[in-house]
Amino acid sequence: MTESDAALSVEHILVPVDGSPQSENAVEYVTSIFPTTDVTLLTVIDPVNGFAAYDGTTEGSWKTQAKQAAESLLDTKKTMLQDDTSKISDTD
Repeated sequence: MTESDAALSVEHILVPVDGSPQSENAVEYVTSIFPTTDVTLLTVIDPVNGFAAYDGTTEGSWKTQAKQAAESLLDTKKTMLQDDTSKISDTD
């Protein structure tokens, strides 16, 4: 199967994002190879690492801060996809 055949047969793609260069490349790859495919972006909040990174000096709980950081990351990637012709969905 060629890349163009694959693009024709793929209806929906789940793309995990975590802010790493690899996830950045994954988003760029999806937009270039599957420009009209529905895309769902996924990021996960790790409670163990999230709590360990919380310094307690800023407003809100570690969970609130982690959620805000995740939403910011997803918003950035959604904007990147919206600049293309992809359809985007997300879940809360």
